Amino acid sequence: MTRVRGGGLAAIGGAVAIALALTAWQSGAQTRGGAQTGAESAAGAGRACPNTRDSADFHACAIGKMETFAPALTPWGVPDLRGMWAAPAARGQDIEEIDEKKAFLYGGFGSINKSIVVDPPDGKIPYQPWAMAQRWKNVEAFLSQGAACMPVPVQRWVYSPVQVTGHRVFQRPDQIVFSMERQHTYRIVPLDGRPHIPPVIRLWRGDTRGRWEGHSLVMVTTNRNDFGWWDHQGTMSSEETTMEERLTFVDENTIHYQARFEDPKLFTRPWTMVMALSRLSPVGIDFTDLEDTSVENCELELPHMLELGQRPFPGTKALAPK
Repeated sequence: MTRVRGGGLAAIGGAVAIALALTAWQSGAQTRGGAQTGAESAAGAGRACPNTRDSADFHACAIGKMETFAPALTPWGVPDLRGMWAAPAARGQDIEEIDEKKAFLYGGFGSINKSIVVDPPDGKIPYQPWAMAQRWKNVEAFLSQGAACMPVPVQRWVYSPVQVTGHRVFQRPDQIVFSMERQHTYRIVPLDGRPHIPPVIRLWRGDTRGRWEGHSLVMVTTNRNDFGWWDHQGTMSSEETTMEERLTFVDENTIHYQARFEDPKLFTRPWTMVMALSRLSPVGIDFTDLEDTSVENCELELPHMLELGQRPFPGTKALAPK
């Protein structure tokens, strides 16, 4: 968690004031243990799968609903994803279940953060033994990229805590664009069938190509580098990790987000995460500008972290058994 000094406290105070002002007109205030955000409560009455806080439960419910629901279409005939969307509230940025103390530290207001891994059924990332051991060493030895305001891997945009302003989706026949109010994060995903970039090029967020399969948007990401963590718990990938994402409507206000990962050098088997994305329905939110999170004095915090003995993560390849 990033420490803030001086003007950073003023920035946090301003951000809190903005958040309170926005949530004042959202229905359903968030409370300990599981009340809804405005996005969740506004859509909740007509939601086909109401339990969006539990990924396993939501996934089991959504499987049949996705096959039968007919979403609104764009003028060019594909599902219309345009607008603002948000993941369930009271989440930290961790993939696996975290305890109540950590949930509070990550802004979860004391709510327990359930795992978003639905396969394997135990909710655990199936790391190989050496990788699991290294993961916990990472937390002690290296800087979390989020705390140091560095880029984060591409799928982290889904479960990052931006419930107030959410994720904005722009859509055109030949591409789809995702943006969010955190670290100027955005994705531009071509839908025109172009090939991936050459394998020698490695990017923080990889190289994504999309296509439509029926009513599902399918996105495949390759060409990632191995410097990014997927959450605060040292969760790492490698340059060989591939990701296939699927976004499918469950009802008019809920998207089933699924991401499947494969990497035989790092994992013992493929694994899948699932989350519900809720439409931010209150009037005005669809055309609200996204203002990036303000964290002042970041340039002072990085030297402070280095003085404490932490250092930049060197990448999975540098730490893997030789």
